[in-house]
Amino acid sequence: MIRHAAPPALPTVRLRSLASLAGAPLAGAALVGALLVGMTSPARALQGPVDWPARFAELSHGSPRDAFGLGLELAQTAPDEGFEVLAAQWNEVAAPTLRRQFLKAWYYSLPYPLHPRMHPRILDVLDLGLRDGDPEVRAWATTFLKAIAFREHAIADRDYELWYREHGGRPVADVLLDSIERFAAECKAADDAQLVALLKIVADNANTFRDLDFLGEAARDAGLIDTLLVAASGDDVDLSEAVLNTIVYLPLTREELEQRIVPLFGPEHDGRVRAAAFLAVGPDDGWAFDPLLEALIQCVTEEPAPRLALFSVSRALTRLGDPRAIPTMIGCIESWEDYDTIYGIGYFGLGRLLDVDYDESHDGAWWRQWWEQHKHELGPDVAALEIPRFERTAKSATETERDAPDVADVPTLDLRAREDEHKRYFLMGPLGEQAAPNGQRLLLVLPGGDGSADFHVFVKRIAKHAVGQGYVVAQLVARQWAPEQEVVWPTRGLPWPGAAFTTEEFVAAVIDDVETRFAVDRSSIFTLSWSSSGPAAYATSLTEGSRVTGSLVAMSVFKPDLLPPLERAAGHSYYVLHSPQDFIPIRMAEQAVRELGRHGAATTLVRYEGGHGWRGDTYDMISKGLRWLEQHPRR
Repeated sequence: MIRHAAPPALPTVRLRSLASLAGAPLAGAALVGALLVGMTSPARALQGPVDWPARFAELSHGSPRDAFGLGLELAQTAPDEGFEVLAAQWNEVAAPTLRRQFLKAWYYSLPYPLHPRMHPRILDVLDLGLRDGDPEVRAWATTFLKAIAFREHAIADRDYELWYREHGGRPVADVLLDSIERFAAECKAADDAQLVALLKIVADNANTFRDLDFLGEAARDAGLIDTLLVAASGDDVDLSEAVLNTIVYLPLTREELEQRIVPLFGPEHDGRVRAAAFLAVGPDDGWAFDPLLEALIQCVTEEPAPRLALFSVSRALTRLGDPRAIPTMIGCIESWEDYDTIYGIGYFGLGRLLDVDYDESHDGAWWRQWWEQHKHELGPDVAALEIPRFERTAKSATETERDAPDVADVPTLDLRAREDEHKRYFLMGPLGEQAAPNGQRLLLVLPGGDGSADFHVFVKRIAKHAVGQGYVVAQLVARQWAPEQEVVWPTRGLPWPGAAFTTEEFVAAVIDDVETRFAVDRSSIFTLSWSSSGPAAYATSLTEGSRVTGSLVAMSVFKPDLLPPLERAAGHSYYVLHSPQDFIPIRMAEQAVRELGRHGAATTLVRYEGGHGWRGDTYDMISKGLRWLEQHPRR
């Protein structure tokens, strides 16, 4: 840790307004939205008659962006006229990627963040997509329709024909209200398995509640909020997290938050559930200051500290805008001065609360001096508070040390590759009774985020619900070499000073170690990576002599300048998952598929809705990716 004997000039305190805090994370996305607005202005009046067939014909040489712009322009014309033009020209546009953009343009409205347009003919436009010959176009249409109908639809489903006949032509707001009422009734009548499937539909469409305020009261009137609150405290961690991420956008009362959400703050709950529960408390819920501050202290005093929960409770406290949290946050940093506190509390907490730019040198001494210089500006009651000191205590068990009940049947070993204490990995399996003809397939999981052992239960669920028989699964645990380390998975092209080995070497060592325990099918050695681990997965696949044959990369960047020669992609397989709403531009995923394919790799890009993170049926998404890799062996 680098300490400043005398810190640089400290900024004058500027407590951010709640409105500023709420808008700050959208800065980068807002820039994208501004570019889209510049591309095609929603307010622009059309000059004279438009030769729509000619405009559509021009798209034969156009890009998805061009199609999106034309779709936006057409969606702003008189509703019936615009739909008639689109329906007449739909089959004249040969490229499915362009037809998908028409669906997006008619469903969403600018400016950013994109929000439902509520177009009077949107159900008819989605019907065009549902009847399209391309499966990806149908999938996009299904995704958009699910946010209106709150049910799964397929064109082969007779119920869809009946549903469309009943609702086609009705105002979208009325259809949404009916959908919520019917959906809530289905939830009340469902058994446990059915309810899980139904609530995943809600979680997949949480943004619908965010964008359309009137649905919140409709959900309450129909009893859906009560159902969600019960599910939030259930045993299914994935479902609880997803439900809590939906509850954020619903009008909960203080009583509901205190009785149903605050109890989830405790250390007996999974870290992801705690993190989502903290953020379910809104910026106007000032009464939650004390339980959130207590939760912050609980998080930092646990050993090991639950990083995701710690970062989230810091954000939740910041949104309240209460300066009484400042001394406790400084005390947390000063007591440990590790990455979790300096970055997690310094960036998500103090930095945002006080409008102080994060710097890795802002340790406890820096913040204590800041406090002495500025506490008088916060009023006498706050200035009188002392900076506390804390001691960390070990938990009796963590999620990485105990099995969640639903995955206790997945055999697991906690191992060290080549007997190197720093090369920790979990080996799960074998899964099922049948092995592949040439041995067990091997899936190497490089978790995103901080890559820590905290993902262990999630990876066990992946092994149980997504992988299938004939596999062993190895979850690599990222080594943190220094508190200020920014590169979670260092590679040869993106190293970290002080790292004793690269991720490429780590992967090779784990493969060697697994092969001492099982016969491994060398034609089926795959990696699963997401977010921060994506670059390392690309690098590993392109390393000379790499034994990895297929890569499933989700929601990640692609930076070829930091990778080995792309010529080595020949014969490899890449399944890329990316959301068009991700803050990581989808053009990076498109570039990965295009450039790796140009160098002889088998590639495919699968889009999903909802933005960065695992959205929808995570295990089904991963399972489909693995099946695709199995069907595209190394050539």
